[in-house]
Amino acid sequence: MAITLSERAAQELKALLEESGAPNASLRVWVAGGGCSGLQYQMAIDDADPEPNDLVFESHGIRIYVDDLSIRYMDGSSIDYVED
Repeated sequence: MAITLSERAAQELKALLEESGAPNASLRVWVAGGGCSGLQYQMAIDDADPEPNDLVFESHGIRIYVDDLSIRYMDGSSIDYVED
C-alpha cells in the first residue's frame, strides 16, 4: 500500500509549508462521498500527529496521512502538481 507525490508536487508542497510557517506539517488525503457524482478526493495540510487509524507514507520528504477507509480507494495513487 502506498500513496506517492511526484517530485514537482513535493517541491510545491514544501514551499507552501514553509510559507505557511509549518515546515514539518504533513499532507492529509481522504475520500469523501460526492453525492450523485461519486467520490471526491480531498487534501489538506495537517500539523497534528496521525490519528490511530491513519496510515503514514513518506514521499520526497513529505509525510502523507490517509485513513484506513480512504486507502481502499487511493492505494497506488500518485499526486502531481500542474499549473493551468
